[in-house]
Amino acid sequence: MADRCKLSASVSLLIAHISKNILDKQYEQAHAHADQLSEEGLQQHAYIYECAKDYPNAIKYLKKYHQQLDSTNNLLQLSDIAELNTQIGAERLKMENIQATSRYRITLFSIVTGFLLLSLLFLMLYLHRKRKVNLELCHKNEELSEARDQAEAANKAKSIFLQNMSHEIRTPLNSIVGFSQLITSPDANLSQEERQDFCHLIQHNSDLLLTLVGDILSAAELESNRYTMKIAPHSCNKLCREAITTVEHRKPEGVKLYYTSEVDDCYELSTDGQRVCQILINFLTNAEKHTTQGEIRLHCSLTENPGYVTFSVTDTGTGIPPEYSETIFERFEKADSFGQGTGLGLNICRLIAERLKGKVLLDKEYKEGARFVFILPMKKSI
Repeated sequence: MADRCKLSASVSLLIAHISKNILDKQYEQAHAHADQLSEEGLQQHAYIYECAKDYPNAIKYLKKYHQQLDSTNNLLQLSDIAELNTQIGAERLKMENIQATSRYRITLFSIVTGFLLLSLLFLMLYLHRKRKVNLELCHKNEELSEARDQAEAANKAKSIFLQNMSHEIRTPLNSIVGFSQLITSPDANLSQEERQDFCHLIQHNSDLLLTLVGDILSAAELESNRYTMKIAPHSCNKLCREAITTVEHRKPEGVKLYYTSEVDDCYELSTDGQRVCQILINFLTNAEKHTTQGEIRLHCSLTENPGYVTFSVTDTGTGIPPEYSETIFERFEKADSFGQGTGLGLNICRLIAERLKGKVLLDKEYKEGARFVFILPMKKSI
């Protein structure tokens, strides 16, 4: 700052001498003092020539002054431009650093986001796989549980079957063996009437044994699907009369057994006649077991259930309690656990009816005994 102030003072002193020399018309000395000026020398030379009225030299030095001034300005402008370029470069470098940092952050964010998304995807796949495995395990456990229950049920059914069969087979066999020994014993003093009674009992127990064996075979055939229904035209009245004839000798004394029908003798139905007879015989046999007085009626109707042939067996026996209306059609189920029978007959009736696209049921409205109904789709033979 002190050097700058000192320089300004010397310049001012030289300009003062130049002015004095111009006043004294000492132009040579004025030019000498102007030569000592650096920046303003050309301007002072032009001024001296102008005062000396040497206008060509004045214009010459004035041009040199302006050229010097332009050069200085250009240098200043170039310096400013260089400084500005430096600042711009610094700012650009700063922006590039910021952009690089941003790109780095964006890249890092993308990598982290991608990693998180992949982790989430793998987690979802793992959870889906785990859920699928758990579901498969649940299904397997359910299947195993169901198989175990079925095995336990089959084992229980086998035990019940053996218990029922051992009792049901032993009872008629004991009667047959016992009465046969009495009849054939030489020491037995029996009258003709007693021998006839014993023969009747042997025949009755033989029929029971045959029925039992037939029921077992029928149940096995129907459940294994080895039996093929033999569909053919059959007269409804003829089938019913055959069933009546088959069981007539078993009915208790004092019980009326008969058949009524709403159809003509020429009316025929396309069905398996043997299996229809089997159902009717089972119904009639059950009615005979539980009826000691009154009547047993087999009836065939086309109007009770329009579009169907309805067979019914009605008796005036002990009847079936309402709570047994469905269970009596299950295997080994009996309304009277102390009565004769295996509990297979009605179950076989239901199996046969289902194979024939029909159904069997107990009439819950009938209160005078029991009424069993067998319904078949009406497919009249042409």
